[in-house]
Amino acid sequence: MPWSKYRRRSQGAAAVAALLLVLLTSAPSAEEKQLSIYGPRVSYSLPVSEHEGQDYVALLEALEPFGNVSARAVGAKWKLRFNKLEAEFRQGASVGKVAGQKFGLPGRFVLENDRGLVPLRALPAILGLMLATRTEYHEAGRRLFLGGVATHFTTDPRENGLRLNFSAPVNPLISTEPGKLKMSFTRDAVVANTSILRLENPLVSSITFSESNGEAELVVLGRVPLLAQFAADRRAIEIVPAPSEAPSAPPAAVAGTGPPAAAPGTAPPAAGTVPAAVAVPPPPTLQSLAAKPAFVVMLDAGHGGDDRGALLNETLEEKGVTLAFARRLRSELQGRGIGVVMSRDADVTVAVEQRAAMADAARVSVYLSLHAASQGHGVRVYTAMINSASSKPGGFVPWDTAQARYVLSSRALAELVKAELLKHEIPSSQLSAPVKPLNNVAAAALAIEVAPSGADVGSVSAGVYQQRIAAAIAEAIVVGRARVEAER
Repeated sequence: MPWSKYRRRSQGAAAVAALLLVLLTSAPSAEEKQLSIYGPRVSYSLPVSEHEGQDYVALLEALEPFGNVSARAVGAKWKLRFNKLEAEFRQGASVGKVAGQKFGLPGRFVLENDRGLVPLRALPAILGLMLATRTEYHEAGRRLFLGGVATHFTTDPRENGLRLNFSAPVNPLISTEPGKLKMSFTRDAVVANTSILRLENPLVSSITFSESNGEAELVVLGRVPLLAQFAADRRAIEIVPAPSEAPSAPPAAVAGTGPPAAAPGTAPPAAGTVPAAVAVPPPPTLQSLAAKPAFVVMLDAGHGGDDRGALLNETLEEKGVTLAFARRLRSELQGRGIGVVMSRDADVTVAVEQRAAMADAARVSVYLSLHAASQGHGVRVYTAMINSASSKPGGFVPWDTAQARYVLSSRALAELVKAELLKHEIPSSQLSAPVKPLNNVAAAALAIEVAPSGADVGSVSAGVYQQRIAAAIAEAIVVGRARVEAER
């Protein structure tokens, strides 16, 4: 179908169909395995691969957040140094050395592109030796706890609802459907002593706790529609009946977002109280989302399907790196209460024009085009090479210059991203370039290009490196949200 030169921002069938495609492609991939590691000061996730029927993880990436770590391969031998400790393994061997001790593996050591992979079942013991700490591994959920860190919760049934009290602040992703409320914990080390709690409560019939693929989940089944309210310190969540006629959701009320900010001039609630102003509403329908813009970030993983992008080394394709990075960035944003949609969540082909059309149809607040490179170091942040302009809301928007109205907020956001990356000690630069499809996006729009962290090109796919970048970008978006919303 040929593209017309001009188009109107409308609620038409084409826009809703494109939005539906975005929402459908934003669901997490069931094939992506991950391990979550929780420590006293850090929590992060690592990709899990499979070799000979076993789950494996990269040992260097598992240790990277805790100190100075390096590794090198010498023929079939792989040596790792962490602070003053060393580990040594050999390709295909099931015995190695860790911290001066002979160490048996439950499977063979794998050396892949100079990355040392160990069976996942061996990682708790290896980290225990290298970090001199006790570990607790929940194998079924692929969740590893270091140093006794854990967030426990208790239930406090009340006449008009149920209160969940947590031993530390939590920030779950909450979704609802009639009679069911689900809380997913991606960065919180939430644990429970029992898997199912049955309650004598007029509102809640049961609470189910489960762990799967590096996440914990609380499912609350109710006898009536439910919603959740956060305490000011986020150490408590109160489950209450949903109103029969919910008021119009504020702009921030999108599935996966956190509670809205208090109104200017309003005194903060007292500690331990649960203000109604932070109620988490049910996820919006297509109609409500299209009718009232919400603060949503679109993550556009570059390339995909028939378009592999750059061949970063002999085996590493750009399309796979960008998709993995998009998933990590999605997790970081959602953990900060930001709604996310993705242009693709699988290895599929998406035309460049279609990516911009999807962003505009969904009326996103921020569009991030994600890329990877083999040259240079750190992260390059691009904005469109276009002059700023103004346009009347609801008027015709030129397809080739849709970005003109938003380019100033795009540049301001790029500055924030650059500054936040530097705070995280990640080299970064900001440039303007004719990167497609930035000119066609009617929202704050950036292109993010991730380059290696050092001499090894393969570091662009390192989980911990990607996660550090994702955390910095997510923080920048949180800081820049007010500016972006003011320009919409």
